Amino acid sequence: MKLTSSHYLLMLLPSNPLERKVRGFLKLSEGWCQGEGKAFREDTIKRVLDLSQYTENQILAADAAPGLEGEIQLFVYVNGKEKDSYLEITIESNGALNVTHYDKKDERWQIGWDVDMLSLRAVKERIEKFRSETIPCATTSASSRSVGTLKTLDGSQVRPFGTTEEVYRSFKTDAFQPRVLKCANI
Repeated sequence: MKLTSSHYLLMLLPSNPLERKVRGFLKLSEGWCQGEGKAFREDTIKRVLDLSQYTENQILAADAAPGLEGEIQLFVYVNGKEKDSYLEITIESNGALNVTHYDKKDERWQIGWDVDMLSLRAVKERIEKFRSETIPCATTSASSRSVGTLKTLDGSQVRPFGTTEEVYRSFKTDAFQPRVLKCANI
């Protein structure tokens, strides 16, 4: 099969709707909102896409909105669940990061906490913590390389451990606890 230019174009288009939306922010030029609004930087877009992919890997949903100063807000929540809490992650055009946790109490949204972050890794840890608090029985596992050694009974031989499949601690403790989780389609 011979590939045409339209085939190449299809290979370049992102298939994820959020990725398409965020990449579309690059098309917004200076003054995009009634004469206001700065253009978006490629590195800001890349950071948002990195966080949105991480969010998806954590079994969470996300949406994004452009800001007038070139910042992008990423909203992280549990899909298919009554939205009673969510994260608002702000990625500033200068690289600054902020995470705000909102809770719904008595039909009003309140800030649970608001933290400036120093790195994408720190933001990802907050996303992971949010997931573990909102989806207590999420099944995740990881392969890890053990750094220990194994000795024989007589203590004379030492062999390195191999790679093992390991279930995260939160799944071990929560998975077999009887619970009723309230879910709703939105």
